[in-house]
Amino acid sequence: MCSTFRMTVDVVASDSKVIGRFRQGNRAPRRFDAVLGTYGAFATTVEYGLNGPIWVTGRIDANDGRVVLDNFKGQRCVCRFEAELARVPRRDLAAAP
Repeated sequence: MCSTFRMTVDVVASDSKVIGRFRQGNRAPRRFDAVLGTYGAFATTVEYGLNGPIWVTGRIDANDGRVVLDNFKGQRCVCRFEAELARVPRRDLAAAP
């Protein structure tokens, strides 16, 4: 079931701060904020309504990055989404919902 879901993730990192949002299908986007720790690692939790928390973890460095969304509950499954981050022109996510 998880393979049919589509998740979009946007992340902006600056200094020691990470701001991001993710959106599954046509659902409302969810925002997350985290602190870049040692070696560019970050972790936070986002409440996702009655389905409970989604754990957001990742790593960002000068060359590349990766983000993982874990514990996304579908109708009959628990999903994990992993994505490599690509450097793109800066977009301001400060106004993200």
